[in-house]
Amino acid sequence: MKTILIFIFFLTASSLDLKVNLESAPSLITKSFTTPLGDEGHLWEVSGLPADDSKPVIFLIGGLRGDEPYSVAAIEHFMINLDQDYRNGDDDAAELLSRVTFRAIPGLNPSGLKLAAGIPEMFPWNGVPWDDDGDGFKDEDPPFDLNGDGVIGSVRIEKPWGQWREVLPKDDLKITKMKKADFVKGEKGGWILRDIEGDDSDGDGLYGEDGLGGISLDRNFPYNWQFPYSNSGGGPFAVSESEVKFVVDELLASHEVAFIVNVRDLGAGMAYPMSDESSDKTPQKDKKIFEAIGERFKQKTPYDSFFMAKDGPESWSKKGNFLDWAYAGLGRWSVSVGLWGLPTEHEETGKLTFEKAWHQVSEKEWFDVVGYQDWTSYKEGEDSSGWPIYGKSRIPDGETRLTGILDSWLKSLVGELPILNIAIEESERLSSETVKVKLRVWNSGLLSTDSDMSSRIRESSNVWVRFPEGDSMLVVGLPQINLGSLAPGESKSWEWVIKGRKKIEVSPTHPRSFVNPLTIDPKEIK
Repeated sequence: MKTILIFIFFLTASSLDLKVNLESAPSLITKSFTTPLGDEGHLWEVSGLPADDSKPVIFLIGGLRGDEPYSVAAIEHFMINLDQDYRNGDDDAAELLSRVTFRAIPGLNPSGLKLAAGIPEMFPWNGVPWDDDGDGFKDEDPPFDLNGDGVIGSVRIEKPWGQWREVLPKDDLKITKMKKADFVKGEKGGWILRDIEGDDSDGDGLYGEDGLGGISLDRNFPYNWQFPYSNSGGGPFAVSESEVKFVVDELLASHEVAFIVNVRDLGAGMAYPMSDESSDKTPQKDKKIFEAIGERFKQKTPYDSFFMAKDGPESWSKKGNFLDWAYAGLGRWSVSVGLWGLPTEHEETGKLTFEKAWHQVSEKEWFDVVGYQDWTSYKEGEDSSGWPIYGKSRIPDGETRLTGILDSWLKSLVGELPILNIAIEESERLSSETVKVKLRVWNSGLLSTDSDMSSRIRESSNVWVRFPEGDSMLVVGLPQINLGSLAPGESKSWEWVIKGRKKIEVSPTHPRSFVNPLTIDPKEIK
């Protein structure tokens, strides 16, 4: 049986000491890269026998953002413990790694992770100084928490010529929101609105527009990247950053990667591509498979949410993001998994569950989709808060309940992969040395051999069956059969007329599927 390698990417940043796990497992590192700031990132691999590319791969990736350290820790924990179990002779680990290889880049953004350690605010960047506002200076005008509420949000200034007006609350949150006045309808304004809370440190009339930053790696991937980038931070061109180039080159060369997991700190659930800003829509055939994956994910984790990436944290669905590229650019089955939301422990059983939420606006309050905090004054006529652009969207330091939280589900991914079987459907002896056989191949796995999206973008790998070399001769039929892609439960057949008396082994081939070959003994055919 052929094995499958699964790549999982965890996106994270943290105040944790990221070297602790690394120093305990140097043998797992197969490749390394260096960031522009001189920090090192690593590609890890855990595999059993055979230790080659004949097995499918599950690929894990984390730490794309500087403010997601827990995803890094989650991947490292999984890889180290699986490797230790295998080395200690654990039968389950040996069986798992005989079928699949796990590769991972626990932290794609080591420089951002280092810079963000101990910072309570959001930090998606890789830390390379960058001129966000195009004034010739870098990082000179950062956002600032003017009213000291722990949230860098919006600012409103009361002016008679302002175009914005207050909208009284209509929901349970009792929060006053702002809306642009329709003067034609007789509405009055009275407020000027600034998107980001901050001072005009460089005197250019803009506020908080050029802070400590660099490039957001999760906006620098080649699928759907646009310039000039409407949501700043995507880089001067696609794949401009060495960290992104490393993973793009690695995955483009790894045809055996069958499934990709992009782990995030926030989100509390699983998300599938695509976003509202994507160029394409998720095909219905693929959407049904993603939904089935999501249901099985909820059964094996404390998460109840499965959603489209556009319905997750706003940072997940920017142009040039990793998840959309992995699925619609590379053509591989890919999902994002968020670790943290609003935690709840059952009073009697102690069972932990997480509700989907990602913006914290106080010690106890988290909001779904978009957090919003009411206005407070920091000087006469000027208030701040509103949208928490740089809100407390970080997992609390020292949180221990996430340790090993994905391990069981990650191991179960081997059961998602395509399984190709082959059997004799009909047979007939034509002469003492010649037989006619009708063969059928079917996929008994839970995933299609390739997604519908991969076929659309011409990145699919067809299932092939080749007549084996040896003493037997193919009298009638094609020596190479192209079966295309096989959906779960789908089968395809063909006929061969074979001359010879010796056994032959026939096997479908596909780089990302398990394969059960067939031995044909002509002497047994009547």
